Amino acid sequence: MTLHRVHEPPLSAAALPAVGGAIGPAPEDFVVDEILDFPPEGTGEHLWVRVEKRLLNTQDAIEIVARASGVRARDIGSAGMKDKHAITTQWLSLPGSASAPDTWQLPDSVRVVESVRHPRKLRTGQLAGNRFTIRLVGVPEGGADRAAPIAARLREHGLPNHFGAQRFGIGGANLGRALEWLATGARADRKRGRFYTKLYPSVIQSEIFNRYLTSRSELGLGQLLAGDVVRLDGSGSVFVVEDPAREQPRFVARDLHLTGPMPGPKMRRAAGLPLELEQRAATEAGIAPELIEALGRFVDGTRRDLVVFPGDLTVSAPAAGELVLSFFLPAGSYATELVRELTRAPFFGPRERGAPPAALADPRSRAMVTAAMSRFDMTAAHDLPPPKLEALIETMFLAASSDGEFSEEEQAHFKKSLESLTSARLSNDELDALLARAKTDLDAQGREARLNAVKARLPEPGVRRVALALAIQVTAADGIIRTSERELIFETAEALEVDRDEAADLVKNLAPG
Repeated sequence: MTLHRVHEPPLSAAALPAVGGAIGPAPEDFVVDEILDFPPEGTGEHLWVRVEKRLLNTQDAIEIVARASGVRARDIGSAGMKDKHAITTQWLSLPGSASAPDTWQLPDSVRVVESVRHPRKLRTGQLAGNRFTIRLVGVPEGGADRAAPIAARLREHGLPNHFGAQRFGIGGANLGRALEWLATGARADRKRGRFYTKLYPSVIQSEIFNRYLTSRSELGLGQLLAGDVVRLDGSGSVFVVEDPAREQPRFVARDLHLTGPMPGPKMRRAAGLPLELEQRAATEAGIAPELIEALGRFVDGTRRDLVVFPGDLTVSAPAAGELVLSFFLPAGSYATELVRELTRAPFFGPRERGAPPAALADPRSRAMVTAAMSRFDMTAAHDLPPPKLEALIETMFLAASSDGEFSEEEQAHFKKSLESLTSARLSNDELDALLARAKTDLDAQGREARLNAVKARLPEPGVRRVALALAIQVTAADGIIRTSERELIFETAEALEVDRDEAADLVKNLAPG
């Protein structure tokens, strides 16, 4: 795989002294409240509930609500995904067949805040934005004084609307994968093809946008240029600026908003110098014109505001060494980018640079792994007879290759993990041969047959739990377990005769996002 370095956006307030500190480690340190772009009507077929979730991603919460209400998870609507390592509120819509919320048996991690009726299902994107309350800890003395001018600058000039590091996966690895996927014909397996046709094009668009925003910022985001594409406030309508002097007063009044490219066949193209910047952004990202054309098979293209203005931005100092930030951002904007303006944290923080996910450092998560490995001593893994050791390795391989790809880079990382598991009992040549055989068997027999073969070689329930736990860790290597990946994990659990609830608990505790 060719390595593609993700552009790390500069900070707009870099000339001002840094506040320092970092987002606190507790879920209470990152609170998100979803704001819809319209109020529910109060009557109608669908039940809308506003739920508060703690240390759960949105899909986890949906599945919990589905079980409690007696409906299918796929019939529950949501406006967007919310952070896991946080306390968040968001709206969900359920079909009319759902039981009454006051009858639901919910865990402590989920509670219903309010419920109301509405004629239609909630759809993705039907939100105005999110209100954030974020606590910074470890702030050096005088942090509030240093935060004040940065907050004032953001209120007056806005926040550059970069896509955050989360968009690109741990260490930015998703960009290289996305470009390779697109360059090789956008292939994917039957079960996950739809997943990739949404994720990978958006990663490519985001990289081009971020690079363009940086280039356009160097020319000044407070002054229109001939050829800029601007959006009319309060609508999605855009037009190309022909006379900057004529449009500048409307721009200063925030009736017009500068936009950047999210490439696709229906995107309104810039002209003049802005068009040259757009083309340069794609070139510098290593995205050839033919790939831009291929991208159009999967996305229509659109424009995205270059700058957003945080609403009701306040900074308070409740205790020594702490600051609390409160602000509203429109849908699609990243709170972590605003936080970076104050803390000066690197674009790719510890998790994005490939450190172990925070969930694995949690004692509760370690306890889950220990429980999964009950009745089996992992320190004796290198003493397993070859058939069982190979079965463990094949289970990990099936998880790693479930997306239809297993690149040289991924194989190198995978083999490093295996060296730890086996105490380097197997040589590189032996591992290469084992992986080659596993791939040949998978291609010839299919995933279901190979899972059955693994189960036959792992008769002990404890060892099967270990195999499933290892498969989950491999799946979570990119920083999140998505819905499509979750279903493949449950498929593996069923094949290994591991209880689905136990598998769900493992996923919940091992998934970093």
